[in-house]
Amino acid sequence: MNLLLTSLLMFVVFEIVYLITDRLLNHFSKTKKPFNFKYAIIMGILIVIFYMIANQIY
Repeated sequence: MNLLLTSLLMFVVFEIVYLITDRLLNHFSKTKKPFNFKYAIIMGILIVIFYMIANQIY
């Protein structure tokens, strides 16, 4: 249960940080691009998977 809660919290924090940095970098960019939700969610899931694997190893 603790691993699930930690993973969920990590996923939410990653999405928030990714959104803020993406919008901030887009603000100063010459070419404006919309936020890519699919890429952000896939990267968040990969981070959680790697965290779960590392948690089982160490």
